[in-house]
Amino acid sequence: MSLTRSLRARMTLLFTSVTVGLLLLVAAGIVGYTAFAMHRSTDRVLVATERRIRQELSEARGRISPGELIREEGSLLEQVDGALLILDGQGQFVARSRWAAPRWPRREDDGWRVRVVRAANATVVIGVPWHRYQAALVREAGLLLGLVVCVALVVAVGVWVLVGRTLHPIRLLVRQVEGAPMESLRGTLAAPSEDAELVELVHTLNQLLSRLDQTVAARGRFYAAASHELRTPLQALSGHLELSLTRPRTGEEYREVVREAFGQTRRLTRLVQDLLLLNQLHQRTALPPSEPLDLVDVIQRSVRQLQAAFQARRLELTLDLPDDAEVELPPSHVEVLVRNLVENAAKYAVPETTVSIRLDRSSGRWHLTIRNACGDELPAQADRLFEPFYRPDASRSSRTGGNGLGLATCKAVSDLHGWVLLWRRDVTDVCVEVRLPATAAPIGAPPASLKEKESCPVPALASL
Repeated sequence: MSLTRSLRARMTLLFTSVTVGLLLLVAAGIVGYTAFAMHRSTDRVLVATERRIRQELSEARGRISPGELIREEGSLLEQVDGALLILDGQGQFVARSRWAAPRWPRREDDGWRVRVVRAANATVVIGVPWHRYQAALVREAGLLLGLVVCVALVVAVGVWVLVGRTLHPIRLLVRQVEGAPMESLRGTLAAPSEDAELVELVHTLNQLLSRLDQTVAARGRFYAAASHELRTPLQALSGHLELSLTRPRTGEEYREVVREAFGQTRRLTRLVQDLLLLNQLHQRTALPPSEPLDLVDVIQRSVRQLQAAFQARRLELTLDLPDDAEVELPPSHVEVLVRNLVENAAKYAVPETTVSIRLDRSSGRWHLTIRNACGDELPAQADRLFEPFYRPDASRSSRTGGNGLGLATCKAVSDLHGWVLLWRRDVTDVCVEVRLPATAAPIGAPPASLKEKESCPVPALASL
């Protein structure tokens, strides 16, 4: 693993860099303040000594003794390790307070800070050896820099160890995942430590694995059911054609074989079209534009197309519709949703009962409610009903001709557009409610929250 991609290395580098930067700022501040304090103290001594010497020379009218001047002013200069240099009127050396004294004539690079007091017959040079202070500053800066380096090493090692110990449970979790069997997602990860953050992470991962396992299981059921649904009409079609070739037959018999083959072919065609539409909805590739349409007209057209199915089962149909319900939605998807739900009620309602369809508007949405009587075979929860090819009663579905894709298509359409599809059942009835926006909604908008769904007082959906 590259160090630049290692969280441990980046955290160590970041924390060490920040620490070193702060320490360098502190060290620079200390050195700067020390230099400033040295300047102030030496300037204060130089100015005070210069003032006193001028005063003494003024009082003595330039006749003060060099030895006396050195004795009186030397004590003050000793505080800053300074020195006095006394010259006569011709600039000749007369006396000095100590051996180390500034040179004369003056040189700018001799490392001394000086003040010069001139009198009629004498010149007094007051000097402080600034080069010694500079050497002390350099030593102090070197000491602080060494201290910063030591602290940086200690911090780097400490952070490296600390981050390593912090990330160690994650490494254990990674090894646990690597060692998990690939045949199934039903394994459960164990928290490598009791830290709340890791426990929450492992809990979330286990939930993800559970959802993935459910998705894989549902996909497996889908593949198995799709294979079965495709195999059944293919076998029937192949059987009828094979049977027709076993011996010569009359024209009427051949027409019957062709009629049966045509029926099986139409069943296959519809199944393939439904599978293609469902896949397009899941892949979000079937996104028709929104257009103005009347929901009442869509519902009435679907009812007229299924009138024969209602009459065959002796179902009474009640409609509670407004005069018009103008919306701007994708017409093809609205028609698919409404037709499948109405067809679902027509096929699977208990014979000689009532199917009610109601459309009303509230809270800025259109509410389409379809209620019908149901048998005992429906599950109490809707999760399985929306799976492709799911049938609570396979024998009834074989009689009614459903292929088990209607509700799955309805849910896919609703999820794609962010519409609300609610399902619930009571003792004798099931009811579906679809909430459609009164204005256009962006494709892919999230559906309503769970709280909103639970607040729906309507039961729900019959199965195809």
